[in-house]
Amino acid sequence: MRNRMISVLLQHAEANLVKHKLNVEVFLNNPTGVAEHSDYLETIQNELDKMAHWEDQIHVIEKWFGDGNEDNKKESYWTSADLNDRDEL
Repeated sequence: MRNRMISVLLQHAEANLVKHKLNVEVFLNNPTGVAEHSDYLETIQNELDKMAHWEDQIHVIEKWFGDGNEDNKKESYWTSADLNDRDEL
């Protein structure tokens, strides 16, 4: 069950990442095709922010949970001392 949930979370984040990338491609290739948006650069920046959110989520899932197996978690760039220091903040 754990592996399946992690897989679904990754698929969801990856699909949203692709969706927002496609939106950027549409704006870059045909900015006049979307009449409701007058500030094209701001619209693209908003889509890039959304892409960054989903990419970050993918990174966090892969880093901390791997493919769902405890042995396959990626090595953290945080040391245990760093994590203990963060708890004190």
